[in-house]
Amino acid sequence: MTNKLMTGLALAGVVFLGAGCLGRGETSRPQVPARVEERVEEKREDIKDAVINKVISAYDMIEVTNPLENQVVESPLLITGRARGVWYFEASFPIELYDANGVLLGSKVGEAQADWMTEEYVEFQSMLTFDEPTTETGTLVLKKDNPSGLPENDKKLEIPVRFVE
Repeated sequence: MTNKLMTGLALAGVVFLGAGCLGRGETSRPQVPARVEERVEEKREDIKDAVINKVISAYDMIEVTNPLENQVVESPLLITGRARGVWYFEASFPIELYDANGVLLGSKVGEAQADWMTEEYVEFQSMLTFDEPTTETGTLVLKKDNPSGLPENDKKLEIPVRFVE
């Protein structure tokens, strides 16, 4: 009888203590070492950086999805992205491609694919045909259209590119 009483009391105590812990929202989750938490956070940042690097942007006004930085390009080059309406004038803006020596290889306009008279982002695209480069690298320059000619309104996004050998 004493054994049964002791077993019953022990079982009741375990149930009571377990219910008390659950009632307070406590769990028996194992502690994760701080170093592991740091590594997880570093990986999150790496992933975030990888996603951000899929788009090249400037001034919170233009984002380019093709080509990406240091991408190998050839003629004709499809250029795509989106820009805020103020980047355009009459639904377009200038695009230029230079080789590493600063020689202009080609120019074209980026054309809005929807109504550009907004402060929101508007998709653009352009197909740029360019001369054969004599250098391995170059720079694609997307300029904010600036009909005023005022230097304070000049803005540009420069994207380094590599040429097909």
